[in-house]
Amino acid sequence: LGTVARFEDLEVTGTTELPEFGGAALAVQEGASLEVERAAVRDNEGTGVYAALEGATLSLTDVEIASTLPGETMRDGRGLVVADGASATLSRVTFLDNHGLSVLADIAQSLSMGNVLVRDTACTTHDSRFGRGLHVEGGGDISVVHGQFLGSHDVSVAAFGDGTSLVLEQVLISESLERSCVDLEEDDPNHCLAGRGYGLGSYDGATVTVSDVEIRDSAGAGLQLADGGTVTGHDLRIHGCSIAVNLQDLPNDYDWESAVADLLVEGCETELDRTDMSVPEELPERE
Repeated sequence: LGTVARFEDLEVTGTTELPEFGGAALAVQEGASLEVERAAVRDNEGTGVYAALEGATLSLTDVEIASTLPGETMRDGRGLVVADGASATLSRVTFLDNHGLSVLADIAQSLSMGNVLVRDTACTTHDSRFGRGLHVEGGGDISVVHGQFLGSHDVSVAAFGDGTSLVLEQVLISESLERSCVDLEEDDPNHCLAGRGYGLGSYDGATVTVSDVEIRDSAGAGLQLADGGTVTGHDLRIHGCSIAVNLQDLPNDYDWESAVADLLVEGCETELDRTDMSVPEELPERE
């Protein structure tokens, strides 16, 4: 408790998992602080950077987290995990070619990201699912100011659950792709019927606030709200998506027509859809 570690000009590559435990190239836990400036975290197994438990704080500045590989225990290859009461602040951080989830906030106290790039998040190798750029669930205050989420799969940016607040300001979400499980043979146990390819999703009571956000070229819906999830704010632009907005099971006191000021939709085949399109799932419960 109370330990503070600082690293500058750091390179961490090629770390491997411990059997039945998993692994992280860099980790900070309960009550400790980790500050990293000018670093490359590449080609590690399991998780690139991990912060967990009450009181743990993480600061990353000018860091690249890339090509995190699936392992036997942690089969996703996640770039960053902030969980179970930890807090993190990111400035000028790049995520490239990670697997499953590039950034996960799971019951995080807070996660603040400024000037971040999340590119080419791949599906998981063991079941060809997920591939999300930013996944937030379990509550907490999450913000992204000046961010780009490019070439993610399934749903590029997703927020789940009551108490989860996600603020997006000056953010571009582009080229959201379908999960590769949709391309598997029908007799493959990992085959899925819904490829999705959504840009931004709010689910299960989560609240998303947008300001100067652009969603472009989603294979599925640009924006999906379902199961009580909401979005509010202003200056939301949706371009070139097959469906601009899909709405399902909204709260009784939520009015989509007035929720987002200055909404612009261009080049989408369908502007507003209220059918029961496939809804992305939260993470499996941890053992």
